[in-house]
Amino acid sequence: MSLAANSINQSNSRSLSRDNVASRLYATVKREIHLAYLLMKSNFDAASSPFPIFTTASLLHSRATYEKALSSLACATIYGILFHYTIDLANHAEGAENKYEDKINKPDRPIVQSQTTISATKYRFYIVSATWLLLSYALDLYIWSLLWIVVVIFLYILHASRIGPAKDFCMVLGTLSQLMACWKLGGSDSVDSAWVWVVPIMVWVFFTIPIQDFRDVPGDLASGRKTTPILLGDVPARIYTSLGLVLTECFLIFPRVFEYGYTLPTGLMTLIISLVTLMLVYRLTQLRTIDHDRVTYKWYVALYDLILLAAKNEFILLRHTSEGKLERVHVPDVTLDPLDMVHVEYPYDLQELEPGGSITYCHSLPRRYREQLEPGETYELVWTGTKIPLWDWGVRSDYVGSRLTTSLTQPGLILPGGPRVTFTYEEIESPVFIRRQSTPPLLPSDRVQGAPILSVELSGPKIITPEGKHHASLHVCYHGGPTNQPIIFRNHVIWELLRSYRLESGLWELQEGPCGCSGLFLDDPNITVNVVEDEGFITLKPGEYWSPSWIILEDIYGWEVGDIWRYHFKGGTVDWWDYGGVDEHADTNVQIPPHPWGKVTDPADNGGQPQLVIPASNTIEFRIVDKEK
Repeated sequence: MSLAANSINQSNSRSLSRDNVASRLYATVKREIHLAYLLMKSNFDAASSPFPIFTTASLLHSRATYEKALSSLACATIYGILFHYTIDLANHAEGAENKYEDKINKPDRPIVQSQTTISATKYRFYIVSATWLLLSYALDLYIWSLLWIVVVIFLYILHASRIGPAKDFCMVLGTLSQLMACWKLGGSDSVDSAWVWVVPIMVWVFFTIPIQDFRDVPGDLASGRKTTPILLGDVPARIYTSLGLVLTECFLIFPRVFEYGYTLPTGLMTLIISLVTLMLVYRLTQLRTIDHDRVTYKWYVALYDLILLAAKNEFILLRHTSEGKLERVHVPDVTLDPLDMVHVEYPYDLQELEPGGSITYCHSLPRRYREQLEPGETYELVWTGTKIPLWDWGVRSDYVGSRLTTSLTQPGLILPGGPRVTFTYEEIESPVFIRRQSTPPLLPSDRVQGAPILSVELSGPKIITPEGKHHASLHVCYHGGPTNQPIIFRNHVIWELLRSYRLESGLWELQEGPCGCSGLFLDDPNITVNVVEDEGFITLKPGEYWSPSWIILEDIYGWEVGDIWRYHFKGGTVDWWDYGGVDEHADTNVQIPPHPWGKVTDPADNGGQPQLVIPASNTIEFRIVDKEK
């Protein structure tokens, strides 16, 4: 009996021991969560919202899937909480070491209330920082995390937080660390798209972050801190931050918002930001008590979140579902190097518009969009707007031989968003896109009697190098005709039948472009163009030349050093021409298809004019070498 009783007692003891460990573990975890809340509660709104907001902007930019979005937002939330917990722990430990600061500014803090100690808070800082760095390494964010740790060291170990400008600059670096990590979490590969938002926000933060210090002035004064409100004085500092809010938003934030067009969403976002800003200015200048300043800071954090919400992306692709809804289609991001300067060598390097004028571009749907399409499905392509930074007043001829650069004194041109096109994707073979067959070149004897006489001659270098910009040219000469009047004609046939060939195994192989002709919208109506205003029509007098040129290595595809190439115009028939010059045809309009391969459709058959046949040109050959010999 005694052995049995002893066994039961030992079993009960082990059970009680396990229950005790579980109870203590639960109590410890519960206490740590409660302490974390107490340590972070004064800045909890700043910790919880910016990370998922800017991560969402990156997710939208990268066209992420729903699964990717959920995963990224979960990681962003955890990462953001640990991000702010590190600085709050360091801030509490440093503030408590000064016997005046936290007792005056934050008497409810856990250390002041003896709920924990400075030593324990420092241990938590080391553990949380290590955990956060491990997480950042797993998420491939360690560069931005290390930057944040450096900022924390400067602020609270080297005491940069005690000097206003140094503290403000450290907060700018913290903003950089925060936002770039969010952009990375969202999966967007286009870092340039992040910088165009991050840089203005960093400037905005530098001039406005002192708003957080107005609520702490009494304790900061007692502890010897020299924050910006103390250095400048109360009223000057409030004027300084108010001007910072207004000016940085007007000149940096709002222009970024309106790059997406003057639309209802951008207008509403700007209006909301403006109203919150005006309320902040009112609170800063009129409600100047410590209690009011605490509320003002919360509104400042809300304004920061609103600005982050404004960060979004040009085209978005939507699919019409069977339920009649629109579903966004993920399209891979593309990274383009931003242009801040272009060298203008020829007039056609630029586009020129008069008031009321317009330009029509015809392009195929990019491959990264086409690869997302399913046959038989209906889609909607929406233009969301963009900004053109390279522009100036004047005419094209004024800028030939000069450089066109971005201007710091004039805003970019806005192309507003809103236009859209709905289309159904079908995989069909159109006669327009059948590979061009080899046909004999046209001879001078193929000219039609009674038509004007045109000829084409090609010129260019025999040796070219990858490093240089080597040009080829064609020269169209008008030799006259039965009347010797000026003529105007469409140059479509010249570009259509100018061929490039590469010598392969002793044979000249016709070379086509790499993108083919897929992804075009062919069901759009014909467009009407004026023959004087459209650049596809040329006017010549007898004896005059039209001589365009182009950079060879930008025109041919798949070239390699050692290749031998040739250009040859095979000859063709002009689809529209007439006698007369600019004055006679100022009001002459014709209709052409909305793609660059179509011939004039109205007037049909050139209105009965004799066919204008241009015979084949000479052939020019060139070799691509490493360097000129």
